[in-house]
Amino acid sequence: MTFKDCNPLAVFLYFAGILLISMFIPHPLILFISFLGASGFCVLLISAKQFFKEIRLCLVLTFLITVLNPFISHNGVTTLFYFNDNPVTLEAYLYGAGIGLMVSTVFLWCKALGTVFTVERTVYLFGKAAPKIAIVLTVALRYIPLLRKQSKKISEAQKLIGLRSSDGYYDRIKAHLQMFSSLIGWSIENAVETANAMRAKGYGAGKRTAYSDFSFRPFDALLVLFTVVFSIVVFISSFRQTIDFSYYPEIKMNEFSVLGIAAVMAFTALAFLPLILEVKERVKWKRLKLKI
Repeated sequence: MTFKDCNPLAVFLYFAGILLISMFIPHPLILFISFLGASGFCVLLISAKQFFKEIRLCLVLTFLITVLNPFISHNGVTTLFYFNDNPVTLEAYLYGAGIGLMVSTVFLWCKALGTVFTVERTVYLFGKAAPKIAIVLTVALRYIPLLRKQSKKISEAQKLIGLRSSDGYYDRIKAHLQMFSSLIGWSIENAVETANAMRAKGYGAGKRTAYSDFSFRPFDALLVLFTVVFSIVVFISSFRQTIDFSYYPEIKMNEFSVLGIAAVMAFTALAFLPLILEVKERVKWKRLKLKI
């Protein structure tokens, strides 16, 4: 069984736990492990071209945050040089790098979440508790790929009729504005058609049921238990400062205790769990194909 085949509730709890740890525990080792786990999982979920595109974006974000942070925050005791009579410190650079790594890690996990958590899973998880929120989320998520496809169609049509024949800055801005105007018009028309179709099918006229083929199996219960227990171990270790790390006023890291080592091991298993399940299933599938 792959991670994508798990129950939506178990998948949602896993991503909630991994994102909370990645956002609120700033230890570089935890962030680096989380980044590796997210990167490995994304490699198997999306195409190589798309993955390298996302990685380039992460590198640019990390670089910009690292470079700009020392000119905004002047904390730290290790002064490298002065800029406009303000100290630029080593700690500020390292803190910026840590924040950049955290942003990149959360971005990749959200990318994996958007790929795994499909519209059907959203409806299954939130449809009964908050049906209005569920329908808004599903429509919004559906519009993202539709807008991308329509923007490509408009762009290709503009090229065919010669609107983008010039490489001038003004002409390119004009072409993009025309494309944006056409895209807005198409979006409004599509939204009206969707609303009319939903009204014609009786949406909102009474209580409705939704079909779902998801079931909560023993493996899903193990995944929930695994996520909750290991996340609690990491947070307890953080609260007791056994995996504490501070950038200001100077770099300071507490020595790992037994609880700290256990927390790092638990989080490593948690971060690489989707990757392990996916690789195991693919290896199993290849073996079965070789036997045919």
